[in-house]
Amino acid sequence: MTGTDRRPLGVTLAVAALGAALLLGLAILLLGWRVPWIAAATLVIVGSLIVSVALRQNWARWALLVVTILALVTTYQLVGFQLRYSTITSVATVAQLLLELVGFVLLFGPAATRWYRGGSAA
Repeated sequence: MTGTDRRPLGVTLAVAALGAALLLGLAILLLGWRVPWIAAATLVIVGSLIVSVALRQNWARWALLVVTILALVTTYQLVGFQLRYSTITSVATVAQLLLELVGFVLLFGPAATRWYRGGSAA
């Protein structure tokens, strides 16, 4: 693997953070809201985007950002409710949002951007 091909640590950490956020979101959807069809769709769509991000598909990091922003905008009232619903739901929601924030900061950092453009991550 050449220096150009090696995935930057920031991208690896971003993928891990976004994957963990996905798992928390799925737990909220399945255990808190009991909506397995939405959880399944989320798993397929967001999971596929995260895998594509890990495979250096630049379009996927932008698509994942857009999907995440759209989800937050369209469900912001639900997020507010989740923060008041129960302690465990509140903690899971805050953790999910923080993991997404960290993931996207890392995913759009300078080293990651160079790597997605085909340059060296260093």
